[in-house]
Amino acid sequence: MANKKLKLLVITQKVDLNDSNLGFFHEWLKKIAEHVDTLTIICLEKGAVKLPKNVSVFSLGKENQEKMRLVYIYRFYKLLWQLRGRYNAVFVHMNPEYVILGGLLWRMMKYPVTLWYVHKSVTAHLWLAEKFVTHIVSASPESCRLQSKKIIFVGHGINTDDFRNPRKVLPVNTIAMISIGRIASSKDLKTLILAVYYFKKQNLTQQIFLDIYGAPITKYDYKYVDALHSLIGELDLEQEVHVRGGIIHSHIPGILADYNLFLHASRTGSVDKVVLEALAAGLPVVTSSDAYMKELSANVVFQFPQGNSRSLAQLIEKLHGFGILESTNPISEKAHTYIKNTYDLDQLIDKILVIMSNKI
Repeated sequence: MANKKLKLLVITQKVDLNDSNLGFFHEWLKKIAEHVDTLTIICLEKGAVKLPKNVSVFSLGKENQEKMRLVYIYRFYKLLWQLRGRYNAVFVHMNPEYVILGGLLWRMMKYPVTLWYVHKSVTAHLWLAEKFVTHIVSASPESCRLQSKKIIFVGHGINTDDFRNPRKVLPVNTIAMISIGRIASSKDLKTLILAVYYFKKQNLTQQIFLDIYGAPITKYDYKYVDALHSLIGELDLEQEVHVRGGIIHSHIPGILADYNLFLHASRTGSVDKVVLEALAAGLPVVTSSDAYMKELSANVVFQFPQGNSRSLAQLIEKLHGFGILESTNPISEKAHTYIKNTYDLDQLIDKILVIMSNKI
């Protein structure tokens, strides 16, 4: 779908293909650029960028270690005014604060404004931003719980072609598990660690490993990391469980191929995109979240009771016994095909651009 009349302004927190949290959005920008006349980006922070010639990136300067909010706001308004003739529609990624700052100007200029928002929290900023936007697009009802007729649910977007790496063939007695995401108490990683402990106690002839990839963000997250390390030591699991730290998004497909099971225990109630990426890589997924009912119905995801590490350990044992963790199991190709048909990134970008184009 090409729309050469669309001159788009995108506003986002960070543009950096190497960022462990927002690196995926760089791929979004590449895809969007293929379908618009020009793409102008304002970001709070700029890192490594490899984008087409019709893309311009302007940073508010956080990468220079500047932390003055008033300076950011001044630069934001200055750029909005300087660039006003270079765009005819606005797409704000995840930060309703930018909608609040620019909303009146864009309304006077009659530019359609679309906000992408995927988070369980209904904040005052989101509530106020809704008054200025043309649309809010989100992945699912669980991902945006604000009550508004402006909300359109469009699903997630996975670049499934990146997740076609052949899975590593592991020894029959080896269970190599991985979990990826922000390190925070809401992710309930302690339950995953305890499951390894209970499995190890009951299965002396099988090797089990769990690698946890992700980075803390808040001071509470850092305390949680310390608590995880303490738990691993108390349970004598230093050989089985490792907290690996953040991971560059472009490295995720290759890393997933080294494992035979993906674990997920998040209590946020929202769909985590990395779970869909694991399925795209052909990995069986075990989750305690009710946000994956479609995937459960499609028999590509398995569920255990929230917070129940013993049940998780028993489920891991069953999946291993049934041969579901083997790379040649038919569920691997089934999971990839399901994600490609349901969450392909090209389809998502098309949906979003059509929504914006109809309002120009």
